[in-house]
Amino acid sequence: MVAGEELVASVDVSNTGAMGGRETVQVYVGAPDTLGPRAPRDLPGFAQVEVAPGATETVRITVPLDTLRVWDTAAAAWSLPEGAYVVELGTDVETLPIRVVLDI
Repeated sequence: MVAGEELVASVDVSNTGAMGGRETVQVYVGAPDTLGPRAPRDLPGFAQVEVAPGATETVRITVPLDTLRVWDTAAAAWSLPEGAYVVELGTDVETLPIRVVLDI
């Protein structure tokens, strides 16, 4: 969800085990290539959460939209390209079970 000048990602993390645990949730964003080639995705935010046995904790990660801006040579200014941004959440770049497309 985009709120003002930031992207806010929220996900529940459940511990189904018998011992407490810690998990890292990562937010990856893939931006449109309207201002030239870019990496397929960036890692603009992450958070760690400790979850007691049998419990569920909500992780909230805020990503300022400024972290998604790129330098526009023609305009000589930082720009947030318009288009479809792919936001993915997971525990690492190979495990991203949550995927949302946002039009900015």
